[in-house]
Amino acid sequence: GLLLMIKKGDPLPIDFIYSLRQLNKKLADALKSFVVKEQLDIHSAALEASPNSVLITDHLGNIEWANTAWCQLNQFSLNEVIGKYSNLLKSPATNDDVFKEMWDKLINGNTWSGHLTNKKKDNSDYIAEMSITPIFDNNNMISHYIAISQDITSKRLSEMKLRDNEALLSTLVGTIPDLVWLKDNDGKYLACNAKFESFFGAKESEILGKTDFDFVSHDEAEFFRMHDRKVLDTKIPSVNEETVAFASDGHIEHLETIKTPMLND
Repeated sequence: GLLLMIKKGDPLPIDFIYSLRQLNKKLADALKSFVVKEQLDIHSAALEASPNSVLITDHLGNIEWANTAWCQLNQFSLNEVIGKYSNLLKSPATNDDVFKEMWDKLINGNTWSGHLTNKKKDNSDYIAEMSITPIFDNNNMISHYIAISQDITSKRLSEMKLRDNEALLSTLVGTIPDLVWLKDNDGKYLACNAKFESFFGAKESEILGKTDFDFVSHDEAEFFRMHDRKVLDTKIPSVNEETVAFASDGHIEHLETIKTPMLND
């Protein structure tokens, strides 16, 4: 150790002042490094704990780090992919134009968001919803890219199944030889089939958003609305008989009408 003795009133030596300044700078730099490292550790822990897949590459697209969620999804260990080019996940199911659009955005410093079909280690495909953001260094040059993604394969398959079911239901309703329609609580039409179009003498696009009062007499519209309210109030199906004239050609039909409420869960 050193023992420094300075008499009261003596000026501090220039070398001593310089040494103090150097020591102060080193302490400040050390403290700054400690704070930065602590922040990096916090950020790293947050990325590692994320349920979404996180991948970090250098500016050329070579993999530098991935979190556990990414490794589990893609069936690779971190050591297997470090230094590898990120296109190891590329699937033939994704058009090259998508990658061109993606890189055009990224190299110009913009974030890219979209969907890619990726390939796992076992060569099985999955659909990823992804966002890739460029990271800039102190010289405002792109140093890294960070990609955050999630597997939406099940969601996409469910959406496709729902669309198929809706298309099938629309075809069935459209070809049923009975009048079929759907109204909201205010009596405005939300949908109808071809047979119902002939009743009002109008296309579905002309019927939607309108009520019975726009197409039939006031008394007949009130009759329809009375039975609508009965179903809305009781929340159970209602059956009634009615005789109606079709606007398309004027012919008369005697109908048994069943109105059923659609209830929210």
